[in-house]
Amino acid sequence: MAAADPNHQRLANMMVSESSIFGLVAWNPATRTAIVTIRGTKPIWDWIADIDAIPLPYLSDPSVGLVHMGFQLVYEHIRLSIADLLSANCQGALTIWVIGHSLVGGALAVLGAFDIFKNVKLGPAPQLYTLAGPRTRAPDFAASFAAAIPTCNRIVN
Repeated sequence: MAAADPNHQRLANMMVSESSIFGLVAWNPATRTAIVTIRGTKPIWDWIADIDAIPLPYLSDPSVGLVHMGFQLVYEHIRLSIADLLSANCQGALTIWVIGHSLVGGALAVLGAFDIFKNVKLGPAPQLYTLAGPRTRAPDFAASFAAAIPTCNRIVN
């Protein structure tokens, strides 16, 4: 958030204040599967953040490339919660699914899957599934992402 100007910080904060529930983290101990799901666009502030497409270095690892600023600012609000829940409850995962729906959920799932791979390090690379999600990254980030996340399914209509 510190990298963003005050107007962009205000938009991200207003979006989170309208709905602090962005998804859930689930754990199936029988199959040792962790699932991270992220909701789609909900309040008006989501739509405003969606159109804020200024490229910004990926905050978790600026060396990997540029991503959509609006989505990244919102992801920063849920990033630590996801990491804490996975680290505390999903050790020994054999499978990690990251699923996102719509503009916000699809974009945050992309950023989240890469962040989980780079920084949470539960074991296997997450498998990513997005439904009606946007393209959230520049070619330089896309190349780093593709090398790290071998299973990426983007479903659009």
